[in-house]
Amino acid sequence: MAIHSLRNHVRPDKLTNQVRTSQSFARRLYLGMLLLGAIWIVAQFVGPTALLDADGLVVEEREVVTSSYPAQVISVAVRPGDFVKAGQPIATVVSQQMLTLISDLSDRLADARSRGIQVSARIDAIRQMLPSANQRVQESGDAARLIDKAKAGGFSTVTRQAQGAQEQFAAIREMNSLRAELEALKGQQPTIEENVARLNQALEKAIDNYRDGAVVARVNGTVGAKVAAAGAVVGPGEVVAELHYGQRDVLAYLPTNRFYSLSKDQEVIVTDGVNRKPGRVVRIEAITDQMPPEFQSHFGGVDRQQIIRVAVPDSQVFPLLTKVKVMNTFAPSNLLRGFGVFALQILSQGFEQATAAIGPKGMRSDVLSAPDARSGSGEASQTQRAIESASGRRHEGTPR
Repeated sequence: MAIHSLRNHVRPDKLTNQVRTSQSFARRLYLGMLLLGAIWIVAQFVGPTALLDADGLVVEEREVVTSSYPAQVISVAVRPGDFVKAGQPIATVVSQQMLTLISDLSDRLADARSRGIQVSARIDAIRQMLPSANQRVQESGDAARLIDKAKAGGFSTVTRQAQGAQEQFAAIREMNSLRAELEALKGQQPTIEENVARLNQALEKAIDNYRDGAVVARVNGTVGAKVAAAGAVVGPGEVVAELHYGQRDVLAYLPTNRFYSLSKDQEVIVTDGVNRKPGRVVRIEAITDQMPPEFQSHFGGVDRQQIIRVAVPDSQVFPLLTKVKVMNTFAPSNLLRGFGVFALQILSQGFEQATAAIGPKGMRSDVLSAPDARSGSGEASQTQRAIESASGRRHEGTPR
């Protein structure tokens, strides 16, 4: 006897087409997040070249306070963020090289001045000796002529004549020596005076440059983040402190392979993530420059981009050296922010209108409900007392 099934079973390999149910909310949310992530990745690589979305720094003119000689920092009188005026001391240093130089220049200047004094004294002495030397020459000449005359008359000897000639020669030689020395000393005087002036100027410059080890500011400005510490040794040209002064602008770095155009006086938006201010392009550099280290990629080579300078009217809102973004008015973030502000305004207006509409009604309902609440409380107290009395009677009538 064959057993037959009461119903037909559907074979697994011959399933009928089933209608697919609608996708769940979680699946749609997951696909939406994937789509947003893909758009964000594409925007990171393509966005800066397609839309104005440049990195920038809030900067001012920079004055680097350096030492022109090797020195050791003894003390520092300022801290980052302090405002200093021109001529105000920033640090105190000591330099053995400058002290040795000043001492050597002082010694050489003293020797040059002493030599000048000696030359002047010798010139005065020669000038005083010249009349006597000239008189001696004349007297020796007269004596020689008299000796010659006496020898011609037979009253003098040859030896006496030779002595007279020798005395005349010595007098002439001494006078000529004095005159030659006088001319030589007169020729040395301008050289000595020039040397004294040069040494004096060099000494004044060395003393003025050293300033007893005081390093002062040359402009009015704000002290930057780089300030040498006490005890540090700085060489010529090394930074003792940085001063920022002048107009505060934004330096933005643009990729050279961008697809958009930029012109002078173009309106842009500058933001640091919290504050958002309008700006204007005031200068576009014709060359590229190396980007700051904070904008460089750690996995690539040195990146060079074109620089633009953006003026912000209310630039004091952004702290100095803040990293900002420079975008155009049609950037997605600006549009999204504008939509958010618009939606917030609509919601606030609607809330104010609803509050104004239900405010008087709420007050009337409160006023009307107050007596009812009091009466209700009275009825509730009477009901409670009735229940308590009934329960007391039941307890009394119940046998133990």
